[in-house]
Amino acid sequence: MAVFFGGALGAAVRESLVLFGEAAQWPENLMILVVNCVASLFLGWATGMWDRGRGIGGNSAALRWRSFISPGFVGGFGSVSAVTLLASDIVGDLGVLSLHVGAALVCAGIGFWLARFWKPRGSYMRPELWTSGGDDR
Repeated sequence: MAVFFGGALGAAVRESLVLFGEAAQWPENLMILVVNCVASLFLGWATGMWDRGRGIGGNSAALRWRSFISPGFVGGFGSVSAVTLLASDIVGDLGVLSLHVGAALVCAGIGFWLARFWKPRGSYMRPELWTSGGDDR
């Protein structure tokens, strides 16, 4: 299911930005690689925040399943958007597909790593204050 949703997001982003790419005269393959990397960086950061239980999905059920959902989502995002690009000759361009998926996973890993250094500000992002009902200064 995570692969499906990630793939749907990747296909939607790709299709909407193809128009921009044609208008800007970007090579389509490069444009999709950049979009995949930026989106995967964000997804990796969100997963890292999820992993730490800060702000995004801090409940125990989400923490239990995060290791299964997030790689599927990122992999689906990277692969489906690349597959739609290469639909004409998928076997001949398997190297390009591998590059897209690999770059998406590497960027997701970088985003996950960057989330380790995230220092949220204010009581809104401090889970220890959620149970007390606010800032007890």
